[in-house]
Amino acid sequence: MENPTPTNDLIMEKLLEQEEMLKKIYRSVESTRKYFLFTLIGSALTVIVPLVALAIAIPLILNSISSINPMNSITIPSQLNELKQLGL
Repeated sequence: MENPTPTNDLIMEKLLEQEEMLKKIYRSVESTRKYFLFTLIGSALTVIVPLVALAIAIPLILNSISSINPMNSITIPSQLNELKQLGL
């Protein structure tokens, strides 16, 4: 067995310091990754939820508008007669 020399002790000490620093860096990177993930989910929700709501709301709005002013009362022949009367 070798006797530890001051150089070996110094190298071991530096390795332990680096290991501690790597653990801190890993924790920091994992924390940042989670922040990015939640930001991505939040951004997706702020885009997708309104689109889904519009997909549901637009047909309902169009239905209510058409029930207020039905287009069935206007016929094409009557429109043509009106255009003929105007001289067009």
